Amino acid sequence: MDKTLPLESLEFIIVRTPEREEKYMGLKGTFATLLDSCCRKQALPGFYQPSLLAEVINMGKSLRLKLSGEMTDDEMLSCMDTAIRNMGGFPAAMDNQSDYIVEVRC
Repeated sequence: MDKTLPLESLEFIIVRTPEREEKYMGLKGTFATLLDSCCRKQALPGFYQPSLLAEVINMGKSLRLKLSGEMTDDEMLSCMDTAIRNMGGFPAAMDNQSDYIVEVRC
């Protein structure tokens, strides 16, 4: 039995902070789930602080998030790593272009 997923069932997401970026892969719908949680529920998956998201801007295939407080790039990426893993996504090395971009700042 082949355990690999076909490429068309996956989507690729880049998370960018002002100084760093990480790449993720998830099943189709991972970005839509993040978008729904941030825009409609005003929550970052895996976090239950209602004040963590200070601003959310939906730009179609891009999402801009402003987190409250002051955080380093590493701390912002850690938050996003937790959120994406809570939706079944995972870090992935990828050479191809991403399907979606999440920009994070404080």
